[in-house]
Amino acid sequence: MRDGFRDVTVERAAFLACALGLTLWGYPLGVTAVAVLSPEQLQRSVKGVGAFDVETAGALVASHGAGALLGAMALVTPRPGGGASWADASGRRKMLRASAVIYGIASLGMSVTPIGGVGVRSVGGERLAIGWFMFFRTMYGFACGTCFPTTYAYVGETTSTKSRGRMLVALGVVEMIGELFGDFTGLALERMRGAWRILLALPMPVAFAYYNLVNTIPESPRWLVLRATNEASGRVGSKTDAETGGVTRRDESAWTYEDLDLTEARRAESIFRNDRSTSVSDVFFRRRKKIDGGGAISEVFRVPGEGEQSQACRDEIERELRSIADVIIKARKETKKHSCAAIANAPSTRRAMTIAFGLTAFNALSGAPALSFFAKHVFEMTGHSPTIATSMTLGYAFAKLAATVAVCLTLEYVGRRRMLTVGVGIQALACVILAFVFDGVAWIEDPRHAVSFQILSGFLATTADFCVYACGIGHALGFWALAVPLSNEVCPLRARAMILAINSAFNWALQTLAMRFFPVMMKHPGLSYTFGSFAFCLITSLAFIRAFVPETKGRTLERIETAMTEEHTLSAVVRRLARERDGEDKMIETASLLGDDRDLTYVDRRMTR
Repeated sequence: MRDGFRDVTVERAAFLACALGLTLWGYPLGVTAVAVLSPEQLQRSVKGVGAFDVETAGALVASHGAGALLGAMALVTPRPGGGASWADASGRRKMLRASAVIYGIASLGMSVTPIGGVGVRSVGGERLAIGWFMFFRTMYGFACGTCFPTTYAYVGETTSTKSRGRMLVALGVVEMIGELFGDFTGLALERMRGAWRILLALPMPVAFAYYNLVNTIPESPRWLVLRATNEASGRVGSKTDAETGGVTRRDESAWTYEDLDLTEARRAESIFRNDRSTSVSDVFFRRRKKIDGGGAISEVFRVPGEGEQSQACRDEIERELRSIADVIIKARKETKKHSCAAIANAPSTRRAMTIAFGLTAFNALSGAPALSFFAKHVFEMTGHSPTIATSMTLGYAFAKLAATVAVCLTLEYVGRRRMLTVGVGIQALACVILAFVFDGVAWIEDPRHAVSFQILSGFLATTADFCVYACGIGHALGFWALAVPLSNEVCPLRARAMILAINSAFNWALQTLAMRFFPVMMKHPGLSYTFGSFAFCLITSLAFIRAFVPETKGRTLERIETAMTEEHTLSAVVRRLARERDGEDKMIETASLLGDDRDLTYVDRRMTR
């Protein structure tokens, strides 16, 4: 398949290589309930050498989230001597490789936790075992915290305008697949004694494959251009003269596009944008004998030779690189300094953070993330037995997965803002109905049991079941599928990984609070008021989306960043991108009438003129 000069096979192969890391991200979310919390697994092993109480279980579960927070914060740490954050200064591939290594080490460490071995009892027994396990579980969470924002940054930067939204949403599908794999694997091995070691060792071969695949993919061309601009600024733009008392200063006007060393960026861009065919059939069948070592994957990511690129393709690559560089140069003029703090305080960065943090906050306050963890209890309150409630909870997860797949398939036709509005609207309506249905129904704690409920029945119970599913589906159509992709698209290149990392840490913190206080709110002030507050937050979020979230469908990342840089308010950004979109639709219609079916960069060039 071709998309102008874009090699779609390369895009998809790079996506699959990166997505493997997000299966490792989702896996512990599903497997923890069995490996850590099941009485037949880690608990049983630890109880053989000491006590395993509720506080210990909670600490072990929470250590994963604490590690993810540490990993996200590590990405935003400024490099020694100033400059950008580690996330935006080290490169996308390097951070993904580091995540793969940490995944593997952490999985190995958890699976070999010393329990019941020689000398264990003499050095503290359960304290050694629990401390060891908690350390490596925190390390695994650290890898999740570094992998998640870097993966979204890489996929967003390396996919074409036509497929970017679909690919970013597909990452959410991959996360859910990893989580469901953990659920089913844990369910299959729950009765096997000591199976927790197998469950926690399973990510090791996946991490090994992930590392090798990430080693084969090219670095993000956009990040390579960013690095070239930073190097040119330090090499050509740095001056020492008498006016500054012999102090070196940077003059951004002293260097131009011609001063950039874009050799590596051209090589990387030529892999994604070329004339050669790298279809699946070519790689695995017809061209197998022509592969010079390394197999089919090496053929996909091979830098094309000079004879394999037409002049038109080379010109297209140069236009793309110049467009990226021009936007970076314009963004650098926003700030006199280029430290991590200065970049974070730039107007375009602040606007991107407003969108990203706003969507994340409304997502947590919508109640759906916390409801996912307590769905079984809610289904029990509608009159179902624990076994049926468990089955309905699994169905709830599959319904969300199906909705996310639907977003992936239709997003480029419907658009981000419209899909987000539809999803949030469905969720808000479901919460309003649940607030009325659960009016007068209490969440009661009983000393003899964990929780007991007042049970709904008849039509009200059926309505509640339907609305709980509708709430999950609406969340999957809206915030779950689109909050991170939209945040990724509006971020400026030089701060993209930093903003995504901060947003990831913010999301972990908010969801932890939401999960902690969700049962408290359901007990007092009550279920009706809880769902009513969720509905209020969702309705408020609709106003936020309408006022401040731009439509990014069909927009190149450079076009979006230009609007975020040049306009003075988010409302102006929304109006400008909507106005440009209307003009582009007319250009696409004209191009189709003229028989021009090339990539949208054709329209972008016409619109720029």
